[in-house]
Amino acid sequence: MRSRRWLRRALTTSALLVLIFAAYAAAMQATLPDEGAPPLPREERDRLHAAIHAGALLLAFLGGWALGWAEERNGFAYAVTVTVTLAFLMAFALIASRELACSPAGVVVLREWTCR
Repeated sequence: MRSRRWLRRALTTSALLVLIFAAYAAAMQATLPDEGAPPLPREERDRLHAAIHAGALLLAFLGGWALGWAEERNGFAYAVTVTVTLAFLMAFALIASRELACSPAGVVVLREWTCR
């Protein structure tokens, strides 16, 4: 059973990342205006997005700490790993969102973009 501990750690860490990223994506998607509804003012939208990003990163840090402490009493290492990985996932998701929004198809996901 000892040889399978790495698999359990990898699966629980991956599950934590998937759960937090899904919550982040759902929260960002919820900020999009409904069809025909006026968009939020820029300042309000930016504050809302900043709160979502900060909340997701804080949740990743706390969740990583708790998972690391429960697995092998190494909370800080897990917290940093989960937080940095989530930050990269969020950045790549926003880059992909902009590319989709500015493509000829104009698919809007995660947030609205101004394309040139």
